[in-house]
Amino acid sequence: MIKVVDIDFIKHRLDEINEALGYIKEIVKEDEGEFIKDFKSRFALRHLILIVVESAASIALHILAEDFNKRVSSYSEAFERLSHHGILSPEIALEMISLTRLRNLIVHRYWLINDARIYRDAKSSGITIIERFIKEVKNYIGYS
Repeated sequence: MIKVVDIDFIKHRLDEINEALGYIKEIVKEDEGEFIKDFKSRFALRHLILIVVESAASIALHILAEDFNKRVSSYSEAFERLSHHGILSPEIALEMISLTRLRNLIVHRYWLINDARIYRDAKSSGITIIERFIKEVKNYIGYS
């Protein structure tokens, strides 16, 4: 298959994700109790998750449109389709779908957010999931 994706577009989105990931790593270095007390850190982490999901979904939608001539109706479907085409592992696709659900909760039902859980999830596996997403996309576009 000939790839027609815009590599620069994808690289810019990956840079956005990497920048957000760097800030997430700084935030989760804080003690959880201090994190909960600091509204700036709580709201920053929420916003960084939005950046990661929006940029990752943008990549997914672009790849599907350009290389597979596919249009999808949701971010979750985009990640699922990337797995179907072998671009993302099934595990990472499912985790990105979970992040998409969190993004939707932050955007549409922000008053239900459990910041302590977001902190713990980011610290325990969230960072690794995002790093693996980046790696799998880079493998697909041949960018190291």
